[in-house]
Amino acid sequence: MKKLSLAILVILMACLHANLSGQHVATTSPLSAGDMAPPFKAFKWIKGEPVTEFKKGHVYIVEFGATWCGPCAAAIPELSGLSRKFQGKATVISAFVMEYNDDPSNTANPSYVSRVEKYVTKRGDQMDYRIAVDDPAKTLENTWLKAANKVGIPHTFVIDKEGQIAWIGSNPKLLDGVIDAVVNDKYALEKIHQMHRNTVIIK
Repeated sequence: MKKLSLAILVILMACLHANLSGQHVATTSPLSAGDMAPPFKAFKWIKGEPVTEFKKGHVYIVEFGATWCGPCAAAIPELSGLSRKFQGKATVISAFVMEYNDDPSNTANPSYVSRVEKYVTKRGDQMDYRIAVDDPAKTLENTWLKAANKVGIPHTFVIDKEGQIAWIGSNPKLLDGVIDAVVNDKYALEKIHQMHRNTVIIK
């Protein structure tokens, strides 16, 4: 019995050592440029026609923000300008995530949705793009932001004509050049294998 207990202890110690030293631990690369964009599963569309899929041959700009986020509000004019400039070639979507919510996760109509609706209604035509809100389970936040190891907002994903992520960033001032390059096929995705990251190279 003592020998059996000692054997179990040795096995447990070996497993603990392997975990602490990083051996045999499964890891996955974060969502990054070059990867296919995740499905966009909005809880509710607040403004504009819903986007149910990323259609081939069209570019999408998916921005993640919140009603309480100052930099997100500051980016509104930039996003509206881009929506108008690239109309017909690229679709701008703003997804409201990380909203304060004290309702149960299975609530059919959580209170934060009406808060987002009031926020959008107040700004009217200033927000000239499509707007959606995340569900109480934080599906969009988890499958996009957290999957890409992004913890803050705003963050923007540019989706190319093949449904791939072409760019992820937090500076709206850079978006014009990135979108122009993606819309006009003036970019290439170059994978950095050792770092498990990707970059956009503008031709």
